[in-house]
Amino acid sequence: MRNKVITSLFALLLASLVLAACGRSAQPQAAPTEPPPTNTPVPPTDTPAPPTDTPVPPTDTPVPPTPTPELSEDEAMAVQLWEMLQEANYEDGWATVEGKGKLYRGLDPHGMLLTTYLNEDAAAAMKAQAGVMPDGAVIVKENYTPDAELAAITVMYKNAGYDENHNDWFWAKYGPDGTLQAAGKPAGCIACHGSRRTNDYIFTFPIAPIQVDATQPSDEDLAAAEQLWQTLQDLDYENNWELIPGKGKLYRGQGPHGMLLTTYLNAEAAEGMNSKPGFMPEGSIIVKENYTPDEELAALTVMVKQPGYDPEHNDWFWVKYGADGAIQAAGKPVGCIACHGSGLSNDYIFTFPVAPIPPEGPPPPVNAPVAQAETGGTESTGMETAPGEPEELPPAPALEDAVALITKGGCTACHLIPTVEGATGTLGPSWCIPAEYVQSGEKGLAFLRESILDPNASIEEGFAANLMPQNFGELFTDEEIDILVAFIANLDCSGSN
Repeated sequence: MRNKVITSLFALLLASLVLAACGRSAQPQAAPTEPPPTNTPVPPTDTPAPPTDTPVPPTDTPVPPTPTPELSEDEAMAVQLWEMLQEANYEDGWATVEGKGKLYRGLDPHGMLLTTYLNEDAAAAMKAQAGVMPDGAVIVKENYTPDAELAAITVMYKNAGYDENHNDWFWAKYGPDGTLQAAGKPAGCIACHGSRRTNDYIFTFPIAPIQVDATQPSDEDLAAAEQLWQTLQDLDYENNWELIPGKGKLYRGQGPHGMLLTTYLNAEAAEGMNSKPGFMPEGSIIVKENYTPDEELAALTVMVKQPGYDPEHNDWFWVKYGADGAIQAAGKPVGCIACHGSGLSNDYIFTFPVAPIPPEGPPPPVNAPVAQAETGGTESTGMETAPGEPEELPPAPALEDAVALITKGGCTACHLIPTVEGATGTLGPSWCIPAEYVQSGEKGLAFLRESILDPNASIEEGFAANLMPQNFGELFTDEEIDILVAFIANLDCSGSN
């Protein structure tokens, strides 16, 4: 009995404990007690940063202007000339050359496409064929790339009293935006156009045509033309004669000869071209093949220097053949003599100069030999290595940097320069010649520098003195001279003739 009571009491106690536990689990939990406050203050977020001792410069501080270089008299005149051309709106108000219009075919160094404008004075003189341009005449030649993009603008301005040695022409060259590139008496302009000094230094149209009486070819002329054709075939001129340096085959031509031309020179004519004696020697033969735009041979025109044949016109005998050798003209054709007569001062030759004109001093008389400078190397400066031991070449400059300086100096007008577009001139030696001197060790880098700064110190055989500008030491900085020297020294002429 006692045990049963104890068991019942224990069960009751256990039940009470279970009920108490269940009651506590059903009660809501009390909110968490907040942490006790601390004595450390929290700094406000907008507290200013401590000041610094270094002052901050204001953003609107003016930048000092770059000083404008002082212009020479020639440069100032060229700037005024450009302003005048813009005010005159020459493209809309001036005449173009009759028979050419706009974007006609051109030749180096001006560009593949040209447009020539004449002010009123120049246009009137062209129409009247006055012999010389009047004071105040202005000729503007726009030079375009093959895709008809304007590349440069060259201007001739007849300014009375400016340069009596060269018919008082003032020359200027501008970029498309009017940036001045050359002004005054550029050596390249005068030397090249000087071969047309009997045509008042003008290439584009005849200002002083030669009057020739119309004549029919004599039996002797026709017989000589037949014999000449046979001689050309026997000599196989196309494979054995020289081409004009820098032109090669199928270069761009103009009427009346054709759009594409190839010119061959026999030994006498090649010597005359290279030595530039002022006239072609006896026995010279020049053969010009005339091609259509699709490269089909259309005609051959030939000039032969035959002593005593026609002293009035420098003894040239002229012949025009069809592609099959049929004689179309012979002897003294009026058209040939009248057109080529505008190049009387260049011995009636258009394709290359045989009478270069120095930019300073009076030009040589027409038909008289041009005095040639004595040739020969300069004495050693002590800076050159012995022959056969080439100097270590400086690194080649970027092509665009070299071309910019070549353009600045007008070098393309007179020199053949591989890798440089439009550099096909023949007034001066190809740049491959000094490059070979340095690369072979025959001459050193000092020779290149001297050739730029003192071009008359050593004249290449076959070329005349005083053609190259003498002021490149003023035109170029020392750093720019270094770029030109490095460019020439590294010139790759392996693919050039």
